Amino acid sequence: MLAQYYAESFYAPQFKWVCLTLLIFFVIGAMGLWHVNKRKSDEDKREAWKKYFLYLLIVWPLLLLFRHWESTQMIMLGFKIALAIGAVIEVIMVTKGKPQLRTISLIFLLLVLTLFVGSSSLYFGFAVIFFGVVIFDGFSQLTGQLVGGPKILPKISPKKTIGGTIGGTVITCTTLYFIIGDILPLTWMLYLCVSAFFGDFFTSLLKRKAEVKDFNNLIPGHGGLLDRFDSFIFSVAASNLLLIIQSTLSTP
Repeated sequence: MLAQYYAESFYAPQFKWVCLTLLIFFVIGAMGLWHVNKRKSDEDKREAWKKYFLYLLIVWPLLLLFRHWESTQMIMLGFKIALAIGAVIEVIMVTKGKPQLRTISLIFLLLVLTLFVGSSSLYFGFAVIFFGVVIFDGFSQLTGQLVGGPKILPKISPKKTIGGTIGGTVITCTTLYFIIGDILPLTWMLYLCVSAFFGDFFTSLLKRKAEVKDFNNLIPGHGGLLDRFDSFIFSVAASNLLLIIQSTLSTP
């Protein structure tokens, strides 16, 4: 039986906990960044802090937009279409002179973007997905830098570690469980983390094949749209795909 998530993604009391949790996590992230920056040059420190504060300016407005997605459907649709068009342009630009890589990447990306743009009523809710992805991305990076450990994909994404991925998954699932665990099963939380990781894996592999560090410099310190929103795009697409599959299987 397919459970439909409530229209506004979070109830008002839950959303207060979401905002408080994010605030605490960003403070923890700032402390971790300060600790990690001790080993970096002054220029690298400035870049790291610029990236951190710009991320704050990106996360909060989008979280509020996704929180009330049903009352801002046209804005949401415009945002998704703009993000999809930007992603396609970025792939075309970085694969210039590599026709085979461009064709394969675009075919796969277009399938993902079709699911992403076509998503409307999701089991997770857009705010839930975005909230989970922000936690997973942030703590995968932070715990990876603090704990270290074996590289999970050394030839594709050398900064990602097994410890960081496990840490990001545990913290994401634990946070979601305490806020909305009565509605969201653990399997869905894990599914969210896996799809977010796979989105980052796809873009990292594409950049490695295209021999570029970032898709572009559209967002200072973050890169292009795909550099910043790859995990979110793939998580929304994966949630929509699962919704379609479950709806098909439940149809008599």
